[in-house]
Amino acid sequence: MEWWKRRFLWLDRWTSCIGRAHAWEDWLVLLGGCIDNDETAFPTIGSILVSWHYTDIVIGQPKEHNRLSRRFEKFVHDLQYLGSELTIHRVDETYSSVMARDILASYQKSIYDDAVSAMVILQRFFDHRPS
Repeated sequence: MEWWKRRFLWLDRWTSCIGRAHAWEDWLVLLGGCIDNDETAFPTIGSILVSWHYTDIVIGQPKEHNRLSRRFEKFVHDLQYLGSELTIHRVDETYSSVMARDILASYQKSIYDDAVSAMVILQRFFDHRPS
């Protein structure tokens, strides 16, 4: 499938919130808000995937190898059960929250930090996507 016909959902997983951003067609990146990171997260993500016909998930990967990275690997593993035809891309999430705060021009943590962080990393993925 050609890149511009794909639909991308970007997820930025944090402790209490999973930030999301969307892109499709002309690489338009839209802020998508946050999904509660609880027992409803996977049904919610599954519903979003089906409703918007996403072909790809782009997820921010932590650089550090620690307890968080093990939880990240489990999260990615579980995402694969949401759709066999989904392609999951991993992108370095380093400094995405810092960039999100700069975009928001606020240094106070808010629920929008995670969503804007998702948007920043999705744009980073597009800027460096394979040809």
